[in-house]
Amino acid sequence: MGHRFVGPSPFPRLALAVVVMAAGTAVAVVLSRSAAPGSASATQLDDSGTDRADVASTASTVGPTSSSSTSAVSTTQPVDTPFERDDTYRWLRVDPADIRFVWRGDDGVAYGQLQSARAALENRGEQVLAITNGGIHRPGLIPSGLYVEDGVELTPLNRGSGSGNFFLQPNGVFWIDDGRAGVDTTEAYAVAERTVDAAVQSGPMLVIDSQINPAFSESSTSTHRRNAVGVDANGRVLLIMADRAVTLWAMAERCRELGAVDALYLDGTLSRLEHAADGRPIFPNLPVASMIAVVDSRTDSGTGP
Repeated sequence: MGHRFVGPSPFPRLALAVVVMAAGTAVAVVLSRSAAPGSASATQLDDSGTDRADVASTASTVGPTSSSSTSAVSTTQPVDTPFERDDTYRWLRVDPADIRFVWRGDDGVAYGQLQSARAALENRGEQVLAITNGGIHRPGLIPSGLYVEDGVELTPLNRGSGSGNFFLQPNGVFWIDDGRAGVDTTEAYAVAERTVDAAVQSGPMLVIDSQINPAFSESSTSTHRRNAVGVDANGRVLLIMADRAVTLWAMAERCRELGAVDALYLDGTLSRLEHAADGRPIFPNLPVASMIAVVDSRTDSGTGP
C-alpha cells in the first residue's frame, strides 16, 4: 500500500536538505584545502602566536643527525623547474647576485602576492626564475623587523621581545651586500653595524654555525609547511620549501644536511616557493609582505621603465 503525505509537499524540504548538505560538503572541502599546499587558514599561521610545541623544554642534543626518510631523490621531479627535491622538500642553490628583494611599489603599496611582485620585476626587465615569501610580517603587510631594499632601510631592526615564531630566540637577518650573502643572528648583525644592499629579518634561526638551534625539540609534534633561507660555506644561497608539514627541528636538520652553515626560518603554512620562468601565472596564496626572487642575471635589466 502506498504512503499518503499529509500537508505541504515534502519535495521543497528535500531540495533544501540537498542544498544544505552540498553547502556543508563545499565548506568542508574549502577548509580541507586551507591546510593543503598553497593555502592557509588564519588560525594556522605560524606568526599568529608562539608555536610552543616547537620549543624544547630542555636543550635538545645538537650534533650530526640524519633524515634518511627525506634524503631519497624523487623520480617524479618535473624537468622544467630549477628545483632539486626529495619526498618532502624542494630547494635550489643560487648565487647572491641573482637574488632580489621585493616588498612594495613606488606608490608605497605592498605587492602582497608573489605574482604581483614577479610582474613588477619583469616590468623592470628582470627574468624571474623563482620567487618565495620573505620574513614574517605584521598586520598591514609590514615586515616584522629589519627590511632593506636597494640599500635603503625601510623598516628598522627589531630587537624586542614578544610572542610568535619571529621572537623565538635567536632570530636573525638574511642579508646581501656587494655580491655576498649571509645569515646572522639579530644580535650579531647589530654588533657588526652592517650597511647592506638588501636584508630581511625573521625568526627563529634554524642553523647557527652548523648547529641546530638548541631551542628546538627533536620530539616536537608541532608541524607546518615551512620555508627557509640559508647560506653555505661557499657563500651560495639555499632557498628551501617543505611541501608537507614538518617540525622546526626537521626543517633545520634538512637545511644543515644540504650544506647550510647558517639558516633562517621565513614563515609557515602560507609559504610558497614558485617556479616562475615558464610564464604561467602563480596561483594566489595568502597575502605576504617581503618576497625573495631569483632572477637570471644574464638578462638585460635595463629595458624596463
